[in-house]
Amino acid sequence: MARSHLSLVVLALVGCGSAGETPTTSATPSTPPTAAPSTAETPAAQITPTQGTTAEGAAQPAVAAAVAQAAGDIGHAGWAERERRTFVLQGAARGNAVFLDVARGGTHVAVASESGFVTMVDAATGEVRASERIARSSNAWFDLDVVGDVAVIAWGAESGDAGVDVWRWRAGTRLDVKAVNELVDVGSRVALSPRGDRFVLGSADDLRVGTTNSGRLTTRVEGDHRGTLSWPHANAIVEEVDDDVPNRMDVHVFDPRTLAEVWTTSAEDVAVVRPAGDRIVVLDGPSVIVRALPGGEERARFAHGLSDPKTIVVSREGDRVVVSNETMSVMILLADGARTEIPMGRARWVSPRNVLVEADDGSIRRWVLDRARLGAHVVPPRVEGDPDYGEEVSNEVAIDAAGTVVSARGSRVEIVEPSGTHHELAEGGEHSVWSTSLDPARTGLAIGGRFGVQSWRGSGVVDTHCRGATSSLVVAWPEARLVSDDCDLAGRELARGERHVPFATTEDARFVVEEDGSFVDRATSRRVQLEGQDELHCYGGDDCSGTASIAPAGTAVVLQLYYGEDDVQLVHETANGRRVGTMPYEAMYTFAPDGAWLAYAWARSLRLIGLVGETHEARTLVESSGADDTLAVTALAPSPDGRSLAWTPGNGHRVSVVSVSDGHETWHTSVGAPVVGLRWSPSGSQLAVRTEHEIRIVEVGTDTPPRSLRAAHGSLEIACSERVLRWIRPSSTGAFEVIDLGACAPGQTLPRLVADEQLVWIDEGMVRVRRLDDGSELVLRTLHEDAARRHHLAHDSEGHWWTDEPATDAAPVPTWVRHGDGHGGETTPLDPAMRRDDLLARFFAAR
Repeated sequence: MARSHLSLVVLALVGCGSAGETPTTSATPSTPPTAAPSTAETPAAQITPTQGTTAEGAAQPAVAAAVAQAAGDIGHAGWAERERRTFVLQGAARGNAVFLDVARGGTHVAVASESGFVTMVDAATGEVRASERIARSSNAWFDLDVVGDVAVIAWGAESGDAGVDVWRWRAGTRLDVKAVNELVDVGSRVALSPRGDRFVLGSADDLRVGTTNSGRLTTRVEGDHRGTLSWPHANAIVEEVDDDVPNRMDVHVFDPRTLAEVWTTSAEDVAVVRPAGDRIVVLDGPSVIVRALPGGEERARFAHGLSDPKTIVVSREGDRVVVSNETMSVMILLADGARTEIPMGRARWVSPRNVLVEADDGSIRRWVLDRARLGAHVVPPRVEGDPDYGEEVSNEVAIDAAGTVVSARGSRVEIVEPSGTHHELAEGGEHSVWSTSLDPARTGLAIGGRFGVQSWRGSGVVDTHCRGATSSLVVAWPEARLVSDDCDLAGRELARGERHVPFATTEDARFVVEEDGSFVDRATSRRVQLEGQDELHCYGGDDCSGTASIAPAGTAVVLQLYYGEDDVQLVHETANGRRVGTMPYEAMYTFAPDGAWLAYAWARSLRLIGLVGETHEARTLVESSGADDTLAVTALAPSPDGRSLAWTPGNGHRVSVVSVSDGHETWHTSVGAPVVGLRWSPSGSQLAVRTEHEIRIVEVGTDTPPRSLRAAHGSLEIACSERVLRWIRPSSTGAFEVIDLGACAPGQTLPRLVADEQLVWIDEGMVRVRRLDDGSELVLRTLHEDAARRHHLAHDSEGHWWTDEPATDAAPVPTWVRHGDGHGGETTPLDPAMRRDDLLARFFAAR
């Protein structure tokens, strides 16, 4: 449905009552003497039509005077003094907030982000109450409705996965409505009944009603019903764009028990009156029409007097409606058509005392209308882009019936209570982490991600704003200077000149290839120009990229360069920079453990290039007679002594070991499934063979039955096998042994093993480091409030924590909410008494 997301939210929320409550009439606040009685006390059938009410309408002098008096000053109204509490939204705010909702009754706010998280936030305090990742990939979309502690969520992800979930977040239960998952597509909509016991789903194929207790679908009607859904009381209403008539929509009213359609009409906009749900207000050209539900009988008609009206919003009590165009709003009493003009833009919600108006800059102003008194609290102007990253950001707003306003600009979420109190939730919490690297002495960790590149050590955090660091992140220890293959800013911190930016480095940062085409040994300061290479980076065009890898001991460099049609990998020895070989661009290659040779596989053939000495031998080890198939070779691994190669010729089901000296096959085995990885034990007596669903440990040279681990996912070092995290570790005998490290779940992020001593997880936006000797664990987090302000936080499993944010009377440390369990239970604020300034130093102490 081609309507703004904001309009969808407001139309779904306006006038919502608390879950399961009996509809009641709210006490009508003080109003000007000329105002008619609220129709909340007048049945719809008794509303007196006032056909032909003029644009001048009945006046409300006191309110009109107050509006006129304040109009000149309101544009300069700044922020009200706020209670500034910053909370971490766990994973919820990584990526833009793509949907907001306020639970009926206003007690909680639901925030859904494009990173796939849904989080429930206490509206009164801003604290996170529950959070869970619903979609498992990025760029997720959501539609949701919340009643009490029940949420129904329609979702989809970039991966193509989609579904409907019923989430009772307070009880910690989640129901995946599998029967409708295949029906959900982009634009599907959901709505809960007033009691939260049923939901309605509109998709491209069906309109369905299901129960929230079992997920069982009870009724169905065919057709595309992906418009705005609402369930005011006894009726389900779907609004759909009329493709044949611009700016018109079709309104369908269904009986949810049977999904029989009882009334339909076409209108420019529509608003549902809650909680009674017995009438609907329709914008049709110059008129506002009140109709009874479910049959749509006309009860009243009024002229609004605006040119090109865009939206209407009805009050909870059902006695007033606001009609808006781009520059002006008109509030109309539905009893007699009395009008009050409200300048400054389009109204988004109204009650007898409160009108929220959106200005052209995206700011939201609350107009409090109570006789001659007017006040305003401002939601800030929209942000056109993220100044830190230059990205487009969302600008979502949701409002509940009590007047709580929730706004999101990008990943920053703010709650404004009716009293004017602001609760600000940290922008993004943690941004995405892409890579980690532990220094050889185990005294620190380098982290790269969307936030830049940083070094965590016992002495604290070194932080840069470099945003290009990906998989080749290393740290030049012990100077803690940051290097990356594709990060100019980090590189120039090391550079002696503009062209000396690192292009690639080894893990310990001793050997470096710089973008001017030179190879550098930092230990000896030896520099060699690679033959024919005077510029390795080529950022100027779309069809231009490059990477490099360095052989053990720095004997050679492979440059993988792509310039338009010329796809090639170049091999240079580093004694004098000569080019000693070329390989196809997609060829798989590996170095000898001592850097003496390079072997590469291509089209089912295996070739070898010598890398040391005066003569660089290039020869074929195995030449296949089969058809050219570049995908046939899926794994390649040299033995620890450099005398043999294990590889997967043919269809990839067969593992073959060949001699490096003459290419003779010395042993082979069949694993019955495509091989995706090979790893030798230190003694060369075993091979770990990775297929899609298992890891087999085989005895090389024998027919001994292999040991198999059913692995849901993982690597040849760490795998999740039968819900247990398994470490495939070389033992003191040189063979493999399997160590259990605790529970895991299929699809869970797995750690990376570092030097047989520590496990490092990239856990969404956090990094977890666990020492294997004593099991102690440290969580590292970078928390963002805005483009110029970030805090670094670490905490351990015992509740001790560290931050580089100083605590003073004038600027106390923010109340961070620690990463909690998913949807069950409340998260725990960090205890100030548990702060330990030596936490990093103790954990990263050399051992």
